[in-house]
Amino acid sequence: MEELLKQLIEFLKTTSPQLWGILMKQVYSDAVVSLFTGSLFLVVLIVCISRALKLYKRSNDKDSDYYRDDYDMQYVAIGMIAFLAILAVMFALPLGIQRFYNPEYYAISDILDTLKGAR
Repeated sequence: MEELLKQLIEFLKTTSPQLWGILMKQVYSDAVVSLFTGSLFLVVLIVCISRALKLYKRSNDKDSDYYRDDYDMQYVAIGMIAFLAILAVMFALPLGIQRFYNPEYYAISDILDTLKGAR
């Protein structure tokens, strides 16, 4: 670990401020992409929930023309999509928020990951 830190210090001494600015822009760019992705999957989740509620109302209304017992596959499909959307929201939104609040940490983390890959 000490060797890795020495490499990081040497790398940062030779790195120009312009490169640091580029790294910071990249961190903000990643944050925007994560927030957009999380928001998009949040919309998908809301659509799935509203569709499931409409499906539930239709399947339980005996006076409706839509009263059927074969909605099971639709429930399964909506449930799977909703589950995947929940996972995406759980990981994408917090990551985007964290990158906005502490971009320097993620820039340094990216540098360390690059140095680890160069070994």
